Amino acid sequence: MVLFLLMHIHSIGQSYTKVPSQYKVEPFPLHLPDDQVGMNSAVQTPDGFLWIASTRGLIIADGHKSILYTSNDPLFHLDLDDPNTFIGRLRIDSLGRVYAAVSSSISFVRFNPDTRTIEASWSFKGQAMFKSSHFDVSPQGNLFAILIGENNDTFSIWKLDTTGRHQRICTASTLAYGTLLNYNFLHGMHFLETSKGVLRISGDGGQQVFYDKHNNNQSIHFMSYAGDHKLPMGCAHIGKSVAATG
Repeated sequence: MVLFLLMHIHSIGQSYTKVPSQYKVEPFPLHLPDDQVGMNSAVQTPDGFLWIASTRGLIIADGHKSILYTSNDPLFHLDLDDPNTFIGRLRIDSLGRVYAAVSSSISFVRFNPDTRTIEASWSFKGQAMFKSSHFDVSPQGNLFAILIGENNDTFSIWKLDTTGRHQRICTASTLAYGTLLNYNFLHGMHFLETSKGVLRISGDGGQQVFYDKHNNNQSIHFMSYAGDHKLPMGCAHIGKSVAATG
């Protein structure tokens, strides 16, 4: 049996044929102004256009040419409340609508991909207890944000509402789980990557699993996981709507 395996592997090695790549990577110029500074994020809409968030505005490219939308351009206008802000992280839902974080405050906008205009917005204006955020969107268009406490000692998950009645799903301690590094909403669950491991929380905040990267008995993987483990310190389940002021 062992001999057969070795001979079989050997024969496969002898008959190996290199498969040519089916894709070709080619750069294309965006033809942007010389003072264009940096690019923060990018998504591709179903019609093939590439949306790029930059420190000067919103770039939309088709592979051959690009358009830069800015607050001071009357033709390609980016209608933000504060003209000094810029677009940060981008996300997209199953309908091809593009969501973006706005730099000036804890606020987010949604673009209509056909008209390329802002059709909805969410804000935490007046919430001085928070100082920064991560966000993601479900395929159905539900927007979730992770807000970090002003003293970096807590982070909380919120389901946002356009009327300002945001729902806080749960709050966790950075002392227990570490500093928040990244956030994704996948398959109806929240995945928070921290400096200590990965925290997986159900959509409603009722169930949580923490995978400690220093524990060899636990497998840290964003797409699959084996078994449930008790948390050393639970994520406080809130589930209440709180009106944002301002």
